[in-house]
Amino acid sequence: MKYILGFFILSWSLISFANPVTQVVVFGDSLSDTGNLYEYMNHQLPMSPPYFEGRFTNGPVWIEVLLQKMYPNDYTEHLLDYAYGGANVSIHAQDNKFSLENQLEKYFSEHETANPDALYVIWVGSNNYLDLPEDISDTCHQVVNGIGDALETLIKKGAKRFVLVNVPDLSTTPAAIEFDSVNELKRMSQTHNALLVAKATQLKAQYPDVQWIEFDVADIMGDIILHPEVHGFKDGQHTCCEYIDNPIAQATNHKVLSVVNTMAYAPTKDNDSCYDYLFFDLYHPTAHAHQLMAEEVYKLMLEKKFM
Repeated sequence: MKYILGFFILSWSLISFANPVTQVVVFGDSLSDTGNLYEYMNHQLPMSPPYFEGRFTNGPVWIEVLLQKMYPNDYTEHLLDYAYGGANVSIHAQDNKFSLENQLEKYFSEHETANPDALYVIWVGSNNYLDLPEDISDTCHQVVNGIGDALETLIKKGAKRFVLVNVPDLSTTPAAIEFDSVNELKRMSQTHNALLVAKATQLKAQYPDVQWIEFDVADIMGDIILHPEVHGFKDGQHTCCEYIDNPIAQATNHKVLSVVNTMAYAPTKDNDSCYDYLFFDLYHPTAHAHQLMAEEVYKLMLEKKFM
């Protein structure tokens, strides 16, 4: 009997992983934006240079590096990127044109169902917190519930594989110090990530046939900040840019950390000299950091046998 059971388990395993990932669909914000906002803004934002070809960093972002590892010959043909710089999760009056909900709506306007052989990536939430809402608990619950709703929509439409990424500890970014918002951002980051773990646990139990990768970017970036040399960096705390006067931030008492406002702090160092830094600007990581994140996710994909 045990041999029959063993064969059944092996057979089920082979069936589960029979189809490799053929496509990657991304929903998110500037951390995964491969130039979408840049095109929408007629190449005016982000300023390129110093930003790299419309990316919010000095080189390719992590999802591009990951796809190059997965499909070295033709990675762009396998990527559908709906992420936009400045995107958030729609709550109250925080909705914007490129919110997670609107990204999903656009995807399903172009696809009747979700591709079961695709890998769906959701990494969003930071911009809801960079607006420094007063009700932290309520905001965090609504943001995570919005992410959960998006995941359920995709699952019910046929999605089977996900990469779910938490938010970095926003209190450790140069922006948090510059805008004197360390305490608020730490609490929001920690609350969001705890709620996201609980939401993922709930969805795993509810949809046992769906496969998950939960990427703890907060833990990895936190370790880089504490031990930069171990990860190939020299500076894990400061930004690779020189500050210039920002009248927008001054007018708001340095209490708005949005993507548009922080663009006034443009990196002025040569891109190559930014390699040793974790942060390219006030809160976006350098291309070096993006590369490290892509490598970590790729390892997880191999462990999960998504490839």
